[in-house]
Amino acid sequence: MNFLKIDVDGAESVVMESCANVFKGGESFKVALCTYHKNNDEQEFTVMLKNFGFNVKPSAGYMINYYDKKMKAPYLRRGLIRGIR
Repeated sequence: MNFLKIDVDGAESVVMESCANVFKGGESFKVALCTYHKNNDEQEFTVMLKNFGFNVKPSAGYMINYYDKKMKAPYLRRGLIRGIR
């Protein structure tokens, strides 16, 4: 099984777009993806992974990314999501 851990300081969407062809292949994957850099990361990446056939589960707790200079609600964000296929 392949495993990807993606934490690239806010450029996760670029990495995920680059992975599209790999994910289309249907191979078994586990993904750990940071979702706290931007306020809509959790929702955006959950939909993206589900579209590629992943079962997605968010981390249990919440966090505040006080380094986000453009921070707006929701202030409490999930730290990461896990996907498995």
